[in-house]
Amino acid sequence: DEDEDYWYKYKQTPKALIAYDAVIEDWANDYGTATALRCEMNAEDVRIDNLTPEMFGLQLIHPREDALYAANNGVDFSSLFLALGFFIIAAALLLMYNPLSEMYSERSQEINLMRIIGFTDQRIKRKLFTEALPIVLFASIVGILCGVLYTQVILLLLESVWKGATHTATFHLTLHTSTILIGAVTSIVMSICVVWVAIKRAISPSSDNNSVQTSSKSELWKMAIYAIILFILTTATYVYCLAGKGSVLLSVVAGCCAMITAIVIFRGIILQKRQKEISNPKLTIKRFSNSKMYATRNQTGLSLVVLAFGVFIVFVVGLNRRSFDNRVELNAATGGYSLWCESSVAMQHDPATTEGRKKLGIDAEWDERFKIMTCFRYQGDDASCLNLNKVSEPTVLGVDFKTMADDEFVLGKNIYNTTNPKEIFEALAKPISDGVYPALIDATVLQWSLVKELGDTLYYTQQDGRQLAVVLAATLSGGLFQGSILLDKELFKQVWPENNGCDLFLVNTGSQKQDIDTAKQTLSQGLYEYGMHAYPTTERLAMYNEVTDTYLSIFMTLGSIGLLLGIFSLVIVIRKSLTHDRASIEYMLLMGFSPSSLNRILYRENVIAPICAILIGFVGSIIGIGAQYSAVSLIIWFSALIIVIILLILASISSLISIYGGLDIITSYFFSLYVDIS
Repeated sequence: DEDEDYWYKYKQTPKALIAYDAVIEDWANDYGTATALRCEMNAEDVRIDNLTPEMFGLQLIHPREDALYAANNGVDFSSLFLALGFFIIAAALLLMYNPLSEMYSERSQEINLMRIIGFTDQRIKRKLFTEALPIVLFASIVGILCGVLYTQVILLLLESVWKGATHTATFHLTLHTSTILIGAVTSIVMSICVVWVAIKRAISPSSDNNSVQTSSKSELWKMAIYAIILFILTTATYVYCLAGKGSVLLSVVAGCCAMITAIVIFRGIILQKRQKEISNPKLTIKRFSNSKMYATRNQTGLSLVVLAFGVFIVFVVGLNRRSFDNRVELNAATGGYSLWCESSVAMQHDPATTEGRKKLGIDAEWDERFKIMTCFRYQGDDASCLNLNKVSEPTVLGVDFKTMADDEFVLGKNIYNTTNPKEIFEALAKPISDGVYPALIDATVLQWSLVKELGDTLYYTQQDGRQLAVVLAATLSGGLFQGSILLDKELFKQVWPENNGCDLFLVNTGSQKQDIDTAKQTLSQGLYEYGMHAYPTTERLAMYNEVTDTYLSIFMTLGSIGLLLGIFSLVIVIRKSLTHDRASIEYMLLMGFSPSSLNRILYRENVIAPICAILIGFVGSIIGIGAQYSAVSLIIWFSALIIVIILLILASISSLISIYGGLDIITSYFFSLYVDIS
């Protein structure tokens, strides 16, 4: 065969050499006019090094490097866990300090005896510290094991109960030696510091923590000054957050400042009551309770702080859960659209127009009341909460901003000096400058997925190799478009003219379920050749909220641990106080006080702290959610109030049980002693 012989001999050498100018018009196509470039080896005016793939419409992608970069720089929740874990660590340290101070207080006679036989204070401190050090080391090891176990339990829950948040079947726990060492050293150092402070206060000559001293007016004035400063700081921070300028973290800081302010006021009230009682010699049951609260104000204050912050974490996380039972809130999230429709193959006809529906074959069954908003799509990375990897080029949707301006979408912050939605959408529909375009982005995507701020710029490479700059100019609330950034439809066509097909559109059928089902059936059957998948927008929101609720559940478990630590701390303080005041209770029984009277006195002095702690934590959590209070549904508010009432009842019951249990021991001991003497 002549062709085969020619091929074996000359390989790819063409059979004919034709002038380039003679065939350029006939052989050119949409992709260019040439498929190869030949030049002389010694040509000085030709620089092949200056040629780039982008000049020929090619983009070089490195999948492995891009995947590793995205995985290593994904969404980092360690700061959130550390922030919430801070309260638990503080609660654990305070819980550790309470029994330590009580123990060293009970060993005061032993400490005085060591002083008498010649031990110096430094030697006594070293002896007590040496006793506590092995326990600290052992507890730190147990804590590390419990932390690993807790992490494994969370991973198992993410594989089963919370699987919808990760869409991953299997997780493997990888332990890094450096992380374990950092955790161990940190816990040991903090525990040693707490032990050392407790020992130092016990050895100090003025370390009688339970002695009732007269509060000075200077201390009361100091509390008042602290309270005023904290109140001003809290008010300024909270107002700044309500104005929509503060972040979530700043709102939490405002809530913490509010709680600290309330705790300082609580301590100041105790000091003020003590001042009044000094000048009033009248002996009443109320005075007994106030005196005891003043005497134990330091330990009671620590328990109040722990319990208040535990309640704060639980409620500030719970109130951030979103519910779409409210129709107004649902419309704000979806813009009033009820169906999200995606096709596997792009449609070249616009389903929003009558002509387009006729060509698609769905016009006969279509209800003219239904409204369609078409979207064009440049496929990039998924920037929603379903993707925890680092996103550099999120998907871009071309949307008609004029249509969105007439819908019920709620805008957030923007770079324009206006709050009028119409003006904002008009500004978003115009390019900022040549090659620079404004975009609308979901607020959660901006903060967590992209980790950027308003005014930042994303860069895309167009088909011809040119760089496109997209400025994040405004935020959108709700979450329906989570995972993508929005560009005006006309600007989108200018930037990506090759993406002229529609594979995504939204349908507004109203709130009637029958209309939603009818439109869904019409689109699914009429556009099955395009691989149409239509589903309610509420399902899309529920999918994203499932992820958010999972993270909130994990954070709430951490808060519940802090709440339990606060309760344990309070119970320890009550029981230790009863044991320490055994002699005082015996004297009061001898003076004629009945057990019921003592119960009332002890109950009053011990129940005030937990009730105040619960109320302080709840109010602090309301302040801590900032401007998001309007997004909390009535059901969540009602549930929160019920939980507060239950906590108040449980606090009263637990205080009562602790008091009755301790008092029964004391009274039985006293009466048995009385029988023996008789």
